[in-house]
Amino acid sequence: MKLHLVRHGETDWNLEQRLQGHIIDPPISLNDKGRSQAMDTATILKDKNLEIIFSSDLHRALETAAIISDVYDINIVKNYNLREADFGIFQGELYSDESHKYFTDSALQFPEGESLDEAGYRVKEALKELSLQYNYDNAGVVTHGGIIGNLRAEIEGNPYVHVENGEVFSIEYDKEVDGFKIVE
Repeated sequence: MKLHLVRHGETDWNLEQRLQGHIIDPPISLNDKGRSQAMDTATILKDKNLEIIFSSDLHRALETAAIISDVYDINIVKNYNLREADFGIFQGELYSDESHKYFTDSALQFPEGESLDEAGYRVKEALKELSLQYNYDNAGVVTHGGIIGNLRAEIEGNPYVHVENGEVFSIEYDKEVDGFKIVE
């Protein structure tokens, strides 16, 4: 199954460079530009023939997934494991020199949170499980920038790659190598 990973649309917190992580309350909603990005992403996905959307259970991702789902009249399946990294004590805070070190060393665990490596492993396992559990040719996966950027960097063998809100990155699970590869 081809997995078309989508970063959720823009939020005001993105503009403020505020670390969103796992925050549920208050729900972090898309701003007007974010809703427009989600509609643009739906257009980009037109040729992908999506049959289902898997989404992080965080509001900003679900809102993006709902916009795409409405265009194609397909179901959304929420998945906790598709969440952004848990930034622990830094959630809700502005990106800072203090939090920066946790982004430059992916093995370093955010205080009261998880490391970027742990988050990456969690998401890769979820994507692998979804690939093996469901029998679709094409699925949308609405998740978060840090997750997609780290996964993309790992697959391409490069340093972290910044992913814009609404950007699409397509992969597929390869059983033979027990890993992911880029697809068109």
